[in-house]
Amino acid sequence: MFKKLFILILVLIAGTSGYFLGLNKKQPEKVIEPEIKQEIKPEIPMQFIIPDFQCPYVIKNSEYKKYVESANEITVVSAPQLILNGEIIKMNKLFNEKEFEKDLWPPDSDKKQWGSREFDVDNDNKDEMVINADVTMTQSPHIAMIVKDGNIIFEENGRGIGIGEVYGGNGFLLKEDIDRNTGEEKYTRYVPVDGGFKPVWTQKACWVSWE
Repeated sequence: MFKKLFILILVLIAGTSGYFLGLNKKQPEKVIEPEIKQEIKPEIPMQFIIPDFQCPYVIKNSEYKKYVESANEITVVSAPQLILNGEIIKMNKLFNEKEFEKDLWPPDSDKKQWGSREFDVDNDNKDEMVINADVTMTQSPHIAMIVKDGNIIFEENGRGIGIGEVYGGNGFLLKEDIDRNTGEEKYTRYVPVDGGFKPVWTQKACWVSWE
């Protein structure tokens, strides 16, 4: 009986020692594959932001020129300029569709002569109707207006003028073409104030010319 117990103790000791020896044995190091770095070609910026500039904007001896295929591919944009003491525009006149269409292009047309979209411009969580319409055949549209509850609450006329949506319905962005030969455009940001709209900053942009 004593002999069997002695043999059992030896077996347990040998097994325990083998376990701990196995833990202390140096494990093979994990092979880390070398990171393969892909060649990343620099992207060509589509806009350059410059504090101020004159249009046309010309860049000479530039590396970008070999990538540019069209004259209006890259645009230069000015830093926004704050409008101090901007005047609040308030308007509230009836929108009469028939009267409105009398002066539109083409005259005496049987088709609808204007287009519209709907989005919130005065932060009331309700969409207003934003209209663009032409009064001549070229350099359109010429009329941009906002209609709320059947009344015109904002209207501007100009060459290539249009109203764009901004995030959150807090006003809108008015765009106007200045010179289509150079791609010069003017942007004006409006926000709703006291039942009207106040301009708060302007910005200009034009195409980059290459020499």
